Amino acid sequence: MRNRVRAAPADRFEVVLLDLDGTVYVWPDAVPGSPEAVATLRARGCRIGFLTNDPRQDRAGYAQRLEKIGIPAAPEEVVTTGVALAVLLRREGFAGARALVLGTPAFRAEVLAAGLADGDGADPRSIDLVVVGGSADLGSRELTTATRALRAGARLFGSNRDPVFPTPSGPAPAAGPYLASVEVAGGVVATTAGKPELPIFEAARQQLGSGPGAMVATGWTPTWPAASRPAWPACWSSRAAPPSRTWPSRPSSPTWSAPTSQPSPGSPDAGAQGTSVVASGSSS
Repeated sequence: MRNRVRAAPADRFEVVLLDLDGTVYVWPDAVPGSPEAVATLRARGCRIGFLTNDPRQDRAGYAQRLEKIGIPAAPEEVVTTGVALAVLLRREGFAGARALVLGTPAFRAEVLAAGLADGDGADPRSIDLVVVGGSADLGSRELTTATRALRAGARLFGSNRDPVFPTPSGPAPAAGPYLASVEVAGGVVATTAGKPELPIFEAARQQLGSGPGAMVATGWTPTWPAASRPAWPACWSSRAAPPSRTWPSRPSSPTWSAPTSQPSPGSPDAGAQGTSVVASGSSS
């Protein structure tokens, strides 16, 4: 009898999207088995994309991190919230708008690539939108300028609402607390582009491309509510309908969900044709 290679769930998908923090690594260490898992997926013919909510570095920076833990990666395989925000802002017609972008130089460069005019140092009343990455770069001066711009009518966008991310010493503040401080001071609610919202997955589809197969995303932060799943088709067939332009609000009840099968007809998840979610571990 011939030896047969046993089918794996990933064999159904053309592209596998992997979270970084808490799923592939807890920097500076790889999650045990993750380099081998990525190598196995590639050997089975899957293309790999790496998604991260951490707004501190750009694609090249995260590709270098992956190389250091034994996972070969090109910048073109990494999708960041900076890239996702650029895709969102370009599509929403903000090219040429004056933007106050708060974050690291790497984050600012990725967002401004949407064709925005850099509003750093400008009169807050002349700023059209405020974009918050969420890092220790946000100080009193930046918060004051953002507050005045928002209360003068600027729109607010953020990388994501994650409250913490894992480190070897324990959880550390992620982007969410920084964004929350701007929302409170500015009196407005931000539109976010990172997981679990749709824009970062749309950016992944544009950046990585999609053939006749489907894409699947792995990783789940426990503070993301399971009820948010209908808001973001984490994987989709290239034949599926294009994503909605309306970004749903983030529900409030945290829970953990790890669906293992396709949604049944009539269920809340059934509206995203050709989609499914694989949930595993913490992510950022």
